[in-house]
Amino acid sequence: MRDRKTITAVASAMLAVMLLFSLLGVALAADPTADASRTIDPLVAEPGEEVEVTVTFENLLAEPKAFGLAEVIPDGWEFTRGTDDAIAFKDTNYPTIEWVWFVVEAGATKVVSYTLTVPTDAEEGDYAINGTVLADEVENPVGGNTTITVGEEAPPVEYDLTVSSTAGGEVTEPGEGTFSYGEGMPVGLVATAIEGYEFVNWTGDVGTVINVNAAATTITMNDDYSITANFQQVGGDGDGGVPCGMATLADFLPFTMVSMGLVVVWATKRRGKVS
Repeated sequence: MRDRKTITAVASAMLAVMLLFSLLGVALAADPTADASRTIDPLVAEPGEEVEVTVTFENLLAEPKAFGLAEVIPDGWEFTRGTDDAIAFKDTNYPTIEWVWFVVEAGATKVVSYTLTVPTDAEEGDYAINGTVLADEVENPVGGNTTITVGEEAPPVEYDLTVSSTAGGEVTEPGEGTFSYGEGMPVGLVATAIEGYEFVNWTGDVGTVINVNAAATTITMNDDYSITANFQQVGGDGDGGVPCGMATLADFLPFTMVSMGLVVVWATKRRGKVS
């Protein structure tokens, strides 16, 4: 008698599973019973790459119900089951994959994850995933991400930075010339003056330079840029010259004589010829 009850219970459970799976192909239009969404990562993949898919749905009813989820994946793609708490699972109808829950509490959320592997010979293009959540003969379409694009990854965008300097110094970082950097990359700038000169500012395409008046600063590469480090003589007016009326060392030390490694400075200033 007990064996007969056990057999009856098992048969009833199997029948319930069969009925739920059958609902996946016999859905009727009605008010939604679930809110379902899918996320795909990455959305753009290369042949042979793995793609992670997650489907989340919520029971919108005010009472517990049985639910089923069916996902139709791209034909020929390898499917790997991930994490879920479904009471029953079926992939024999590939590329349709099915999950079943006997009871989903009112307001409860269920999460299903799985992995797809793009075939190594997949052609470039868009591949769709279509899914439905079903309960009480109601079909609830799965929203969110629905398409995986197969193609080679786009090459990174690069921009050229052209660096120069005026007399009196040089750009020691990154150097002088033209350099290529990825879009959005911050590039350190260092301008170094020679003896008797000082750094003034950066000019040119300086819209993304953090501080144009600092010898050591940073520029962010959002386009092709050309910049110049400007120097002036120490005590200059900012244009590389000497302010009018300002006395300089040359007024008092007009010539230098080098002999036996010693520097001898004679200071005279005169007009006309020395007799």
